[in-house]
Amino acid sequence: MTASERPLIDLQPGIVIADRYRILRKIGSGGMASVYEAHDAKKKRRVALKIPYEPFWMDRRAMKRFLREARATLPIRSPHVVRTLAVGRQSDGMPYMVMQFVEGTPLRDIMYSDGKQRQLPTELALTLLHQIATGLAAAHEVQVIHRDVKPDNVLVTFLGETPVARLFDFGLSLAATEAATSRLTEPNTTLGTPQYMPPEQAQSARQADARADVYSLGIIAYELLAGSLPFEGEDAQEVWRNAWRGHAIPLGQSRPDLPAPLADEIMRAISRDPEQRHPTAAAFRAAIEPYVPASARAAPPRGAHADDSTDGLTWPLVVGATFAGVIAIGMLIILLLRWMQ
Repeated sequence: MTASERPLIDLQPGIVIADRYRILRKIGSGGMASVYEAHDAKKKRRVALKIPYEPFWMDRRAMKRFLREARATLPIRSPHVVRTLAVGRQSDGMPYMVMQFVEGTPLRDIMYSDGKQRQLPTELALTLLHQIATGLAAAHEVQVIHRDVKPDNVLVTFLGETPVARLFDFGLSLAATEAATSRLTEPNTTLGTPQYMPPEQAQSARQADARADVYSLGIIAYELLAGSLPFEGEDAQEVWRNAWRGHAIPLGQSRPDLPAPLADEIMRAISRDPEQRHPTAAAFRAAIEPYVPASARAAPPRGAHADDSTDGLTWPLVVGATFAGVIAIGMLIILLLRWMQ
């Protein structure tokens, strides 16, 4: 039986992993793993447990990528990044990764309603953008490049009426020091999501550095404020062509009410030329900060921080499948309406 023919593992509620983590329910699936809500019997807390599909267990290349993600994200500390708590491997060879459990809604679900994209209130958009930039800056501070920053990879939780955005899914992440030498990314391999991918990354994933993340962050910023993407296209190839040519619709044209310097900073972030962009997410955050509500620049509310205690790493590895807890749609609509007032 080949690796591709092996059955995909599907853990049922009640199963205990590593004599500690009891499966409660499946909460999502990604390209190489499923994510489960589990109960940590030792720490008496809910956690998110990422389990790669069984065909990957014997695939050395896939497991190296899984390991790389773990090594990359372990040092990241930010209330705006979903925290990795532990990794390990059972005696049967099944790898697992334990993460902070976050109940939230993917940013994309907030941006879209009934299949139509909505323009968020400016104050809410800038608040979320500042938080995402803060989480990404924490990654850049430890020399980690995300390489797939997009609304699907941001969870938003409302603590009272305060939104808290958290970046996750570092499945394509790469330490900056490894970018030029890693054999896990072939020279002409394309990794990422077309609408948010900078031209140099579309050409080769190896060329992605912190400025590639800034580009993706700039696309999200434009989308949050304009309610549309800066590059038009009927398909991914046309989007790429327009992005490659730098044919972006000026944000000031879509939102003439925005301060011109703010629109200029966002257009700078999505420049075709990496040299013209902000060098890091921290630099981008600093550039937009004068326009961000003072409340968004304050310390995150109680409950936004992860439990900093780790569970002992028996195996350097980390999560990254797209997963999301669900918050009540009615409550979300009410909170959004309050932001619009």
